[in-house]
Amino acid sequence: MLLRNLIACTLVLALTSSATAQSKTSPPRTDKRTKTHVGPSEAEFRKAVEAAQNKDFATAEPLLKKAAEADPKNYQAWFYLGYVYNETSRADDAIAAYRKAVELQPGVIESNLNLGVLLAQQGSGDAGRYLRAAAKLKPSAEQQETIAKVWMLLASKLRNSDPAGAVDAYQTVADLHPKDPAPLIELGQMLEGRKDLAGAEKAYKQALVRDPNSADTLVVLSNLYMQADRIPEAEQTLTTLLKSNPTNVNAHLQLGRILRKQQKTTEAAAEFEKVLELKPGDLDALRELAAVQLVDKNYSGAEASIRNVLAKQPNDAQLHFLLGNILSRAGKFPEAQAEYLQAIKLKQDWGEAYGEYAVVAAQNKEYQHAIAALNARAKLMPETAGTYFLRATCFDHLQAYKEATEQYKQFLQVAQGKFPDQEWQARHRLIAIDPESRKK
Repeated sequence: MLLRNLIACTLVLALTSSATAQSKTSPPRTDKRTKTHVGPSEAEFRKAVEAAQNKDFATAEPLLKKAAEADPKNYQAWFYLGYVYNETSRADDAIAAYRKAVELQPGVIESNLNLGVLLAQQGSGDAGRYLRAAAKLKPSAEQQETIAKVWMLLASKLRNSDPAGAVDAYQTVADLHPKDPAPLIELGQMLEGRKDLAGAEKAYKQALVRDPNSADTLVVLSNLYMQADRIPEAEQTLTTLLKSNPTNVNAHLQLGRILRKQQKTTEAAAEFEKVLELKPGDLDALRELAAVQLVDKNYSGAEASIRNVLAKQPNDAQLHFLLGNILSRAGKFPEAQAEYLQAIKLKQDWGEAYGEYAVVAAQNKEYQHAIAALNARAKLMPETAGTYFLRATCFDHLQAYKEATEQYKQFLQVAQGKFPDQEWQARHRLIAIDPESRKK
């Protein structure tokens, strides 16, 4: 719809040009100066143009075809045929008609522009040829803006099929709008998506030259630095942003994440708290704050943060798992077990959740539940020395010595000296519960 409107706009510009004030950039009305047929043919052509203007395409089309046949050099007829074809959803025919119009009269801005629009819609790199031609024909401010929009459309169309063409298109838009950082940001994001981080950084820095305080540019540049693990530069970029825009919620959130990555937990917590001050109840900030509080062993604070998020997202398995982790570290094993169980109910194929549930269930002396959870985990994830040992101790507590013996042996076979304390315990328990082990 946007493209059709752009073409319609250029047609209106052509139709409203007076016969006595024509420039080479708009199709002149048919008169003696155009050397087209006079008399009935001219009258029919004017009738065709008027019908096209009034969207009476059934009337306009045959008259325009007749005019084109009568005068093979009548580029106006092909121009208006292109318009009629486009408005009646015949894009290929419209492209062919506009090509003919340009071939007959290359110096008409509307023909070049409309052809460029349609080719851009199809993602054809050939669109650039006609857009450049239109730009050289002294377009009006409105036409210049249309050209820039079509270049941006072409860039988005070529991102996957012709990356080099997309780069050229974005750069052309940037040249057309020399003060706007937006096309350079788009270019940088495309290059970043293609893992060309150096090219993306260059584009972002060019955008900053245009607007040093552009929040959008500083945020994407900081993201790029984080992706490249250039943490100090990411921190500096966000600090620069916050000096000019101290209420930017996303910048505070991102800076908090960077500080957290550097294990600057106090400073990170301050940034997340600033986000919550600016945007109370922000779920991302609450999650991040809880993670920092957990590292700082502020279990009560972390628990409060996650419960605030859970109040709004009660069916988030990840949140229940995280709360279980917090409660477990705080020694609240029954509550932790309940949270891990809820996580499992919400996401039944989560092996890690079964494993954590088993640990706290064993702490709560619910050994049967712990064993069942470990067996469920084994269907989803490989066994480890830890799972063998935990299962062995659970069976041992239940006095299921045969099963405990098997699990202790499996543990010792996998441990291979990596867990000396547990290996010592396993060997001594085997001596106690397994006759065969006592003989050795």
